[in-house]
Amino acid sequence: MMRIIGGSFGTKGHIWINNKKGNIAVRGDIDKVYTPDLMSHASVADGRERKFSVMSLIFGLLIFTPILTFIGGPIGLIIGLILSIVGSYYTSGGTQVELRFRDDRVVTVECSKSDAKRLLLFANQEA
Repeated sequence: MMRIIGGSFGTKGHIWINNKKGNIAVRGDIDKVYTPDLMSHASVADGRERKFSVMSLIFGLLIFTPILTFIGGPIGLIIGLILSIVGSYYTSGGTQVELRFRDDRVVTVECSKSDAKRLLLFANQEA
């Protein structure tokens, strides 16, 4: 199950690959089922972003810095500051796949890399 994040089917919903029936089920604002011969294009992009969290920084400064300062003195203070700053970065997003169908509909989904590979294989198979 892959989450829909944009396209002709809305911004909410999921898609599934049904290997037994050899089709893709799109369940968004519009529900449709597609076979590989109804797909015209598939492309993959890495949608991950690295972000900074001020709340994580404040939490780290309040928790790690005093504890490490108590344990290690000035060196602990420096280590606590470094850990707080480094720990405040996080990654969001994932692999994004855009599928275009022959009826001029488009769906963009967020999924794992293995699901992206399955979608590309599905799009490139012969009906």
